Amino acid sequence: MKPIGIGNLKKAQPKSMTRHPMPEPLAEPTAEVLPTEIGEKIPLEHVIQTQKPSDEDQEGQLSVDMYQTDHELIIVAPVAGTPPDQLQVSITDDIITIKGRRELPIKETLSEENLYLQECFWGNFSRALILPAAVDLNRVEARFKNNVLTIRIPKTERVRTRIIRIAE
Repeated sequence: MKPIGIGNLKKAQPKSMTRHPMPEPLAEPTAEVLPTEIGEKIPLEHVIQTQKPSDEDQEGQLSVDMYQTDHELIIVAPVAGTPPDQLQVSITDDIITIKGRRELPIKETLSEENLYLQECFWGNFSRALILPAAVDLNRVEARFKNNVLTIRIPKTERVRTRIIRIAE
């Protein structure tokens, strides 16, 4: 997962700002067979190839701050570029999960070849956090204001040790 604040860093395309020419990238093998170190040849269908995940498969990790007071847990997450209807918050046992999607608003006018610097992550994102205390799931509040999601979760008293009497 990639943090949303850091994103998918990519190198800029080489421009005329450099004094030295960039080396040519290594060519992909195009033959039916690949040579081995010993000189044998292995058919390509026996070679395991890794594929770069598509943009749809990649998921960013949402950056969050979590505070704890005597009475509640507070989670704050900046989610600029995401409308409230694209956010989903769920709590199961002691794990809270925040999911959403950010769309680049001008994607249709941009191309990969014109990319100079990319620090923002666009696409699906999520974050799962373990809650450090027992909480009251019936009184959770989530607010979205100025592109910041704030979740307030009231704490409850965790059941401590309970002594069980053994009947004779």
